[in-house]
Amino acid sequence: MLGGMFSATMILSVFNLTKSSSTGALVVAIVVSLFVAMAACGLINATIEKVAYRPLRGAPRLAPLITAIGMSFILQDVAIAWKGPSYIAIPQVLPTGHVFSIAGVVYTWEKFIVVLITVPVLVALIWLVQRTRQGKAMRATAQDRDAAAMMGINVNRTISFTFLIAGALAGAGGLLYALYFGQVRYDTGFPAWPDRVHGRGTRRDRQPAGGGVGGRFVSGSFRRSMRASPGIRRGATGRSQSCSRS
Repeated sequence: MLGGMFSATMILSVFNLTKSSSTGALVVAIVVSLFVAMAACGLINATIEKVAYRPLRGAPRLAPLITAIGMSFILQDVAIAWKGPSYIAIPQVLPTGHVFSIAGVVYTWEKFIVVLITVPVLVALIWLVQRTRQGKAMRATAQDRDAAAMMGINVNRTISFTFLIAGALAGAGGLLYALYFGQVRYDTGFPAWPDRVHGRGTRRDRQPAGGGVGGRFVSGSFRRSMRASPGIRRGATGRSQSCSRS
C-alpha cells in the first residue's frame, strides 16, 4: 500500500509521466521509483520491527499477532492522512502492444513488466539468502534462534535485516500493483495480512522463494489458458459451466 503510494508520487509528481512520455523517461522513472519504494518501505518495516515487535520477542504468540493487526491499522491511517481515502489514479504509461503469447495467454506490457521486475529481484533474493553470510544467519535464526545466538549470531540484527528485506520486497510489489492496475488506495493489500501472519508459524514448511514464485507463475498461466479455451465458460461462482451437473 505505501509502496504503491510512493511509486504513484514518483510517477505523477516527480517524473510527471504521461502516455506520451518517451521510453527513456519511462525506464528511468520505473527504476528510480522501484529503488525509492523499496528503500522507503524497507526502512519503515525495520522501524516497525524495532519499535513494535522487538519488545515482544519473548511474549506469547498472540501478542505479535495483535500487534500486527494494530500496525496495519496505523499504516492505513497514515496513508489516509497522506493521500486521502480515495483511489490515486495512475495513467497508463506502459506501451499497449502485445509482447508474446504462451498457450493462448497473451502477455502485454503491463503484464510483462511484472516479469521484468520480479525475476531480477527474485534472483537477488535467492543469492542473498543462499550465498551470503547474512543469508546464512537468517536461515540459522529461522531454524533455531537460541542455537544461532549461541553460535555468535546477532539475532536482533538478523531479524531487523529480515524485516528490512521484507519491506523492500513489499515496496517492489507496490510499484508492480500501481503499474498493473493503474490505481492504489490506503487499504491496498490489507486483506492479505492473515496470510502473512499465518506464514510466521510455518518455519520448517516454508518453500524456497524461487519455488513459490515459479509455482504461482505456472498456476496462473494454467488458469489463464483454461479461461481462454473456447470450450470452458466460467460463471459467477467460478466453476466451469461446460461440466454437466449430476
